[in-house]
Amino acid sequence: MTENYAIVFEPPFYFSLKDMLLGYSMNTALKNDVDATTKVHVVHLADGKVQSIDSKMFAFILHFGNTFEKDGKIYIDAPAQENPNINQFTTLSYKNLTESKILDRKIGVNFSRFEINLEKETVSIETLIPSENGSFD
Repeated sequence: MTENYAIVFEPPFYFSLKDMLLGYSMNTALKNDVDATTKVHVVHLADGKVQSIDSKMFAFILHFGNTFEKDGKIYIDAPAQENPNINQFTTLSYKNLTESKILDRKIGVNFSRFEINLEKETVSIETLIPSENGSFD
């Protein structure tokens, strides 16, 4: 959130009704749509108008660091999972922890900066700190 905007990232997740009916946990029933992209919704606080932008990339963000406006753009610093084939909600499963998969750097997230250009309706990403040693948020 900035002084003028509230920003909501909508990653392409959905719940598998089949898994839920079969009694699987919410973590297991939550799936990534690996072919879809993250939508970014920007709420203009002055009038409540919502501007939705397709980021044209997969990015799952659970926590946010810094958000600011500069030169007519919005910047958001956050740890982001950019691999749609990894479900962050099952990363910390007992099986992954016991098999040391959690240390696999392919599971880690990058600390990234998102640039939202409202005029051009684009979202770009710059990796600030890569997950070379394995990390998770």
